[in-house]
Parts: sequence; structure tokens; C-alpha cells
Amino acid sequence: MNRQELRQRVEDYLQDRDNRRWSDEELNRYISDAQREFIRLVGFPQVTAEVDFVTGGGVSGTLTVDGKTAKITTSGSHGLLAGKAVWVDDTTQAVFNGAKVIRKVDDTSFTYQIDSATAVSDSSVTFYDIGPDITKPSTIEKIVHAEIEGVQLMILTEGELNAAVWRTTTTGQFIEGVFGTVPNPFTTVQTTLTGTGAYTESWSERTGNIEAIVFNNMTQDSFRIWPLPDTSENLYIDKDATTKVFKKIKLRGTPVVSDLATETTNPTIAERYHECLVWGALERAFLKESQSKDVNKSSMYSQRFTAMVKEAMMQEGLVSSSNSEGRNESRFRVSRIF
Repeated sequence: MNRQELRQRVEDYLQDRDNRRWSDEELNRYISDAQREFIRLVGFPQVTAEVDFVTGGGVSGTLTVDGKTAKITTSGSHGLLAGKAVWVDDTTQAVFNGAKVIRKVDDTSFTYQIDSATAVSDSSVTFYDIGPDITKPSTIEKIVHAEIEGVQLMILTEGELNAAVWRTTTTGQFIEGVFGTVPNPFTTVQTTLTGTGAYTESWSERTGNIEAIVFNNMTQDSFRIWPLPDTSENLYIDKDATTKVFKKIKLRGTPVVSDLATETTNPTIAERYHECLVWGALERAFLKESQSKDVNKSSMYSQRFTAMVKEAMMQEGLVSSSNSEGRNESRFRVSRIF
């Protein structure tokens, strides 16, 4: 059903086709609000989008070094900030290349740390902005899945990574019991900071295969990649190609939902749940401050809305055993038995 058809259904229940108590504009708004609530609660439908973790093209600069502090100077303003990450390329010395976190910055230069004090033999350098903070696509409200080249990434919080930096070192910390693995009460647990190197102890500066995206709340406008890529294989689809193409992060999540704009606009949710929008609109309509306000009827339609939401939550999250035909049949039978 489109917006007009949904509204007419609502008007029939309200017995108000002539808009004596509720205007078309009000009912249109109630229908759109009901759809937002449905998607927020159910988490479906979902949309996908791709984002680059490399922003813009390569920027040329001049490399200098002072001890273990490398400095890149550009001819114009680079627009980078301290704490951001760059991919340094095209130097003849590996120690200066790769993902680097900016330590100190001004308009036309920035510094980063290197593993060892090394003299510069080739001062020409190219760098790319790789975040690590990446703006979430405008089409996605809540991210539920992320992958690079088909490899799924974890979704972590900064708190989880802060905790993961510490690892227990005492042997025998856990014992096996009838209830599984439990802490050993006779062992004193000691922890130590994992990793070596004066400047790589922070998880935000670790490098390796990209394993996760990191954010602290589901509707955050940006996320970061972790760890930073350590090799060109993690950055390019084909590192040996003459024209290199950067990999993309593919995201899936619930959509940013707009109001149903026109009479012929169809809801974002599947048609089998359109009736739920009718119940949600009626719930809101009967709470309007007027002579027609009816809390009991509003509560009744709220219960109908909630019941259909629960049905959708159970039906829409498909797994391999959800369907009973073909190759999934045996799995379906096992899941029903147990």
C-alpha cells in the first residue's frame, strides 16, 4: 500500500474520511512515525553501502627526520589533525613507510614516530589520509555488519580495546570444573601491558590486518578502523597493479528513514507489515488532545502494533535453519527437536 491507501485505511477506522477531527497532514505524520518506530524496534529492513577508508588522492611532501621523529612538510595546507592516520608511501626506506599516527601538526607539516633513528636518503614522499575515523554513510542509521573484500570485521568499542590491551600472565589462572572453566581461587592474577616499543603500546596505533570497526554507540556518525593496515595488501585490491585501487568497507545496517513524501510513496518496510503502520497511526491518532481522545482505543492499537513488531522480530532474522525446504530441511528438523 502507498501513503494514500494507508491513510484511507486509518480514516476508515477513525470514521473520519471528511477530516473533521484529523487532517491528512496529521495522519501522514503518524504513519511515518509508526514506520520509524517499527524499523527501530525490529532492525529490518537493512541496507548496504560502501565507504572508502582512504580519503582523497596522494599528497606529495618532503621528508626529514630528527632521531625517531619523522616530519613531512607539504607545499600547501594538508588539512590533517593530530591523532589522525596517514599511509606513507614512495620512500626508499621501509622504516618511514606504512600507517602512521600523526603526533604534532601545523598547517604545512606533521610528525610521526618511527622504530629507529634512521637518516633520510630520499626526501621525496607521498601520503594518503586513512582516517582512522570514517564518516558513516548517510543512508545507514545503525551499523550491524562490516566487511572488507568479503571478510567480516568485528564491531568493537573503545572500552573493549582498552581492556584487551591488558593480558594475564600468571599460569593456572583458570581451572576446569563441572560448570566449565572458572577462575582459580588459589592463584593471584597479575596483568601486564601487551606489546613492545615505546610508542606502540596504545591500541590506536597498532598495525596489522584490519580486524574491526570501532565506535561507542550504535548511531554514532563515524567509526574507526582497527588496527591500522600494516602492508599494502591491506590497502589495495592489487598492490602490484600500475593503477592501484583502494579497498572499500562494505557496511550493512538499518536505514535512515524519511517521511513518506507523496501519496504514491510506498513504505520502506515490506508490505506484509503495512498493517502495522495502520495500528501505529491509530495509536497516535486516539491520543490527540481533543474530544476524540480515547486512551483505551489507543492502548488497544498499541498492543496490535507491538504484537506485529514481535512477529517481525521473530520472522525476519533468518538463519540457515529458519526455512524447512531443500538442503536446510535436516537442520530445521534438528532445531525443532532440540
